[in-house]
Amino acid sequence: MPSTPTRLPEDIYAAASAIAPGHGRTPAQQIAHWARIGREFERVPLRHVESVLTGTRSYDDLTDREQAIARAEIDKRMEETRASLDLEAEFLAQGITSWVSTDEHGNVEMQGPDHEG
Repeated sequence: MPSTPTRLPEDIYAAASAIAPGHGRTPAQQIAHWARIGREFERVPLRHVESVLTGTRSYDDLTDREQAIARAEIDKRMEETRASLDLEAEFLAQGITSWVSTDEHGNVEMQGPDHEG
């Protein structure tokens, strides 16, 4: 299927570039994936999905399509939350100078000023 060149905001392309490899996609494929989710999102009763996200409806009551949209929104909100965290600053403010985290492959690494090479 031919594609049409399209200008995108830099933040959208940067986000797609960052996320795409983890899903086995190119940035263009990731953006197309998001566009399809958005298209589907507009096709379903949004109030059902929103009621799940606010905790007033069970996820199991949603249709398969609505569940997919709810999962995409949950993923988006989790990514936004992770991006807003600065745990290193919080740890250091509390006097914690050593902690563990995982790298992009899930390997445990020691972190903090006590473990800098």
